Amino acid sequence: MKFKLLFACCLLGFGNNAFAENGCPDGMTPFQNGNDPTPKCYPIQDGQSAAPTQPRGRWLTRWGAIATDKVNGFFGAVTDYANKRDAKKAAIGQCKTNGGSLCEFRLAYYNQCAVIAWGDSSLSIQGKETVKAASELALPQCSKASNNCKIVYADCSLPLWVQ
Repeated sequence: MKFKLLFACCLLGFGNNAFAENGCPDGMTPFQNGNDPTPKCYPIQDGQSAAPTQPRGRWLTRWGAIATDKVNGFFGAVTDYANKRDAKKAAIGQCKTNGGSLCEFRLAYYNQCAVIAWGDSSLSIQGKETVKAASELALPQCSKASNNCKIVYADCSLPLWVQ
């Protein structure tokens, strides 16, 4: 019993002190900005915080799509659409406008980039977070089935911030 009492006293004596307001001095209030993990102190004015306000808004998903006519060598690609269905439809329409008659939907992607690597007898379409990352996937895949592969299309459909 004496050991438990001694242990409890030690815990109380060596415990950490608690600081109100994240260590801000009197008349200041804490404010944490976005990704910065360190809270900052701002003065309190007339009972209200003078800390900067957080931006209000949201990210909107942006879609892109690719359609190809492999037989005749045409493609259509679009970016910045609000939904997948409209992006797919627009890509097929773009392919036909470019001269394709056998246009088929090939890839829909959102908030990222896409590339088309096209060779003598084959093509590869890849989507990834950057054009470079997508190209690094598409070129080797195209080269496995074809010669003279090169990137013929590269673009991104990135999210849009709205307030």
